[in-house]
Amino acid sequence: MSAPKTIKVNSRTFGFGKLKIKQISSRSVKMSAVTTGGAHLSGSTSPGGTVMFNNLKIWVKSVSGHKARIRLSPVS
Repeated sequence: MSAPKTIKVNSRTFGFGKLKIKQISSRSVKMSAVTTGGAHLSGSTSPGGTVMFNNLKIWVKSVSGHKARIRLSPVS
């Protein structure tokens, strides 16, 4: 995916309904979300790293140019 991009997720499970990929560079991927309660979540990681938003793990598998391969997985 290339930035900016919005990914819909289950708001009941994760506490937010949209994960926004804001910027992709060779060194980092920046993302944000707004919880159903109105709190703002934001984070960034380099390729190979992970970010946790509530109980959703966001793994940036790789970056090529302005595109990133991302895997989302729930954490119990």
